[in-house]
Amino acid sequence: MAQETEWSSRPACRHYLLVYFGRVPLAVRGDDAARGKVALWGLGVLASGHGESLGTWHTPGPGDPEWIDVLRDLQMRGVERVGQFISSEPSKVHPAIEAMFPMTRALPSTHGVLAQCLHQMAPRYRAPAATGLGSLVALTSTRDARAALRRLSDSPWGMRYPAVVERWRVLLGELEPLFALPARLRGVVLSGDAAAHRVQQGLGRALARHGPFADEPAAVAYAGQVLLQVERNLQARGLEAGSRVAIRVRPAGARRASSAPVV
Repeated sequence: MAQETEWSSRPACRHYLLVYFGRVPLAVRGDDAARGKVALWGLGVLASGHGESLGTWHTPGPGDPEWIDVLRDLQMRGVERVGQFISSEPSKVHPAIEAMFPMTRALPSTHGVLAQCLHQMAPRYRAPAATGLGSLVALTSTRDARAALRRLSDSPWGMRYPAVVERWRVLLGELEPLFALPARLRGVVLSGDAAAHRVQQGLGRALARHGPFADEPAAVAYAGQVLLQVERNLQARGLEAGSRVAIRVRPAGARRASSAPVV
């Protein structure tokens, strides 16, 4: 597994409330072995509500990057504890998390699931569904959230899309560790998930606009540059929207700091 030198030289914090991992496809001209390859990227969120990029990773040969190597890289850069992990492919990352960070809770991406569900709906149902489903994670317990979901199942969009209601019934069970957090930290995790989802969308759009790259290192280097730019844009939009997460990038060589204790 390889990581860009700029990222690998950047110190990480010892404690993160949340680490989010996403993936982006890499399109390389004339290289059959590289088609379908991906780069992984990471975002760390502190309990204070500040976030920072963690890097991009890829494998020089065929195949996806190994999650165990990604997590080992974070440990070598000083990460000691992570409260919650969110990934776009939880079934692949969970075994590696249990091996490297056994006290960490793995969560699905609430915003990712919401986006998938809304994509299945007719446009006229999306706004009320987004409002109703988004409000569930703001409640104080999974019991309250399940009761609210039952009421949503009787709404026009709930009756038309019972599969969406069922997906959220399952999701609420997976979010038990999230509801166990104090309200402020739960808000930070949800805001971090939303910010990371926007970063994922920005990366995907930028790479698609660029088109195939000359080689894989060029593709990964470009993804890293875009990640930094997307973060700067996200910071400005987040501040205007009152987001709890303000993305920042620690310069290479800066002193490693620790966040507030992770719950």
